[in-house]
Amino acid sequence: MGIGMLLFVAPGIYWAGMYGVAIPAVVLENITVGQSLDRSSALTQGFRGRVIIVFFMTWIFYSVMKYPLDAGVELLWPIIHPHLVHLTRLNLRDVSSVLATTLFGPVGAIGLTLAYYDLRVRKEAFDLMMDLMGAETVSAEGAQQSAVGSQ
Repeated sequence: MGIGMLLFVAPGIYWAGMYGVAIPAVVLENITVGQSLDRSSALTQGFRGRVIIVFFMTWIFYSVMKYPLDAGVELLWPIIHPHLVHLTRLNLRDVSSVLATTLFGPVGAIGLTLAYYDLRVRKEAFDLMMDLMGAETVSAEGAQQSAVGSQ
């Protein structure tokens, strides 16, 4: 059973690293799902460990933040229970879980989007970012040259 479990877990972790930036690719590049899987595979080539670490670190953050939330709900149980008789501890844990997912769940998506941008800059050169910031850079240089010319 242990070997079977490893056979399911290890490929899952690898595929998470390989296809981890597929969702940001679909949203930000406006491509199809199949194209985004290929794009994610190409972008993460050589950097899959980074994407796996992003998954792992955001999971740790979610878990660490969920624990105090669950503990706080448990502390509130004696106060809440007399007023809401139909609410059980199991229901309260479900509410706590939904609240934690709502509050801390997007952190994973934010982390993967940042990893996507990082991989785009690393793989496709710094020029990509310069193109995005081009108008601001040109206007700043023009303002700087006019200030030098007026002195």
